[in-house]
Amino acid sequence: MAENVVCAESELSKAANTIATYAEFLTTSIESYIKILSDIQGNAISDDLICARLTDLAASVSPYRKELTDQSAAISSYVKKYISDAENADDFTFPESITSTIASMVAELL
Repeated sequence: MAENVVCAESELSKAANTIATYAEFLTTSIESYIKILSDIQGNAISDDLICARLTDLAASVSPYRKELTDQSAAISSYVKKYISDAENADDFTFPESITSTIASMVAELL
């Protein structure tokens, strides 16, 4: 972690969550697509050549599910580690004079 780096934790978390949500959507879409191909094979088409091609299509998209899940998990892990490292490296403390001034101002408002 570089010194004097401002870490926008909430933005990083939002980005990671958006990626995870989108990856989940894509994974679910792929699973639905594979199920539709399977349903077509089982209920609509009995031709061996067409069924073989449908099986090939399902097999060709299947690896993307795992890749999406793996990449999403890796991004999430990276962001969590980055935020944790930033928090651990953060040694900034407010000067006591500022802290007491803020406390005095808050006391006046109450």
